[in-house]
Amino acid sequence: MKTEPNTSMQASKGAMSFLIMALIFLCVSTLWIALKPTLFLDSGLSTPIRAWTYLTLYGFVMPAVFGLIYRALPMAYASPLRGENLVLIHLGFHMFGFGILFAHALHPESVEPGMGVLFLACGVATFLINAGAALQKRGLAEPSSAFLAISLLWLSMSTLLGLPLSKEPTFAALKDTQWSAAALELCLLGFVMNAILGLALRLTSLRLANDPPQTNSSWFALYITNAGLAWLFGAITFGPAAYVLVCLGVYLSGVLIFLVRHMAITQERRVEILDWDTKMLVTSIWVLPIATLLGGWAAWIRMGNPDQPPVGLDTATALTAILGVAVPALVALLYQSEAILRGFNPDEPTAHLRLSSQILLAAFFNYATGVCLLLGGAGVGSEKMTALGALFTLVGAFGFTGNLVFLGKEKTSLDQSAVIA
Repeated sequence: MKTEPNTSMQASKGAMSFLIMALIFLCVSTLWIALKPTLFLDSGLSTPIRAWTYLTLYGFVMPAVFGLIYRALPMAYASPLRGENLVLIHLGFHMFGFGILFAHALHPESVEPGMGVLFLACGVATFLINAGAALQKRGLAEPSSAFLAISLLWLSMSTLLGLPLSKEPTFAALKDTQWSAAALELCLLGFVMNAILGLALRLTSLRLANDPPQTNSSWFALYITNAGLAWLFGAITFGPAAYVLVCLGVYLSGVLIFLVRHMAITQERRVEILDWDTKMLVTSIWVLPIATLLGGWAAWIRMGNPDQPPVGLDTATALTAILGVAVPALVALLYQSEAILRGFNPDEPTAHLRLSSQILLAAFFNYATGVCLLLGGAGVGSEKMTALGALFTLVGAFGFTGNLVFLGKEKTSLDQSAVIA
C-alpha cells in the first residue's frame, strides 16, 4: 500500500535547490582559496578578492539563507508559502543575476553589472512577497519570527542601497563615503545574521524537542542588536571611528544577551544527546563576538591613525564574519532542518545517522582548523599557513556536501520502503 506523500518534504524541493546550489558554490569558493592561497595576502580590495567575496556572498551565503527560510517557514513555523513556483522563479532570477555580477567582478571593464543587479533585485522582490506573506500569516508574537521579519527588512534596504563592494553608490549623496563597507555590514549583520539568530532560536528548540519558557531576553537581544547595526551603518558610512566603536559595543551587548538565551535552550533540552549539528551551531554563533571585537579593534586603531586605515584588520573582520560565523552556522542550520524533517529520535539514532554525525564532526573539525589557519596566515602574512588553511577548509566544505548526499541515500531507501509497505 502506498503511503501518502509528505507535504513538508514536497514543499522543500525548491528550498533544497537553493541549499544544494549554496553547497556547490561553497566548495568552489574554498577550492579557489586552495588554488590561490595568497588571495587574502593582497593589500586593499583587489579584483580577485572582490570576485571571491561575490562568489561566497551571492553564491553560498545568500542562497543558503533563502533556502533555509523557505524550508523553515512551512516546516518550523507552520506558515505555508504562496507557492513553490515562486521559489523556482526566485532561483532563476538569482542565478542569472549572480552569474552577471560574478563576471563583472572578474572583468569589471568588459561586463556591465546593471542587468545582474536587476535580476538580483527581482529575485529579492519575489522572496519578500513569498516569505513576507508567510510571516504575515503567522504574526510576530515570538522573537524568532520577529528576527526573520527584521532580516527581510534589512534585505530590502540593502538591495535598495546597492551591492556591497560596488564602486559606485546608488545615491549620489553617498559618494565619497565608506558606503560600500557599510552596505556589506548591512547585508551580513542585517539580513544574514538576523536570519541565523532567528532560525537558531526556532530550529534548536525543535531539534532538541523542548519548549523553553518565554522570557524577555530574546526580545532584548533583538532590539539591542538591530539598534546597534542601524547606527553602525551610519557610523561606517560617515564616521567618525569613535562612533563606530560605540555602535559595535551596543551590537556586541545584544549578541551576548542572545548567546546566553540560546545556551539556555540547549541546557533545557529533553534529549540526552547534543548532536554535532547543534554543537556546530553554538560554536559558530559564539564566533560572532570575536568578529565584532576585531571590528572594534580596527575602529580603535583608525581613531589614532585616520590616514592609514587598518586594511588587514578590516579584512580579518569580514573573513571572520563570513567564514567563521555565517558559513558554519548556515551549514549547521541545514543539518538541523534535515534532522527535524526526518523526525528521528536523537536518543536512538540509526547506524546511518551515527556515521553521518561522525562525518559532520570530521568535516567541521577540518573546516574550523582551516579557518583559524587562514585568518592567522592572513594576519602574519604567511603564504604557507594560508595554503595549509585553505586545504583544511576545502576538505571541510566537501565533507559538508558529501555528508548531505550520504543522508539523502538513507532518505531514498526509507521512501522506497514506505512505498513497498
